[in-house]
Amino acid sequence: MNFFHDLFARFTSAVRTILGFVLPIAESDAGKIIADALPLATQIVTAVATQGLKGTTARDAAVEQLKTQITNQGLADVSSIAGSTLNFIIETAVNHLNSTKS
Repeated sequence: MNFFHDLFARFTSAVRTILGFVLPIAESDAGKIIADALPLATQIVTAVATQGLKGTTARDAAVEQLKTQITNQGLADVSSIAGSTLNFIIETAVNHLNSTKS
């Protein structure tokens, strides 16, 4: 019984730590920008894939197109978004597309 109690305590502690990290991001402006930009990024990644670009070249092209679309859609001032956030959005779109391929 003590084993399960310790296991449950460790699990809930880990979940609290993860939620403590993720929730502020999700509730922030960055979370809204990411959520709004993901559909755009999915379309961009699909388009870039048809151009035959690979690796870093494909990612860089996708990030540049995402910057343009975020500005055109009025989602945010691109200069206020970190490059790592843009890369995260693109990588999330790539992972989503890869997970939905059958």
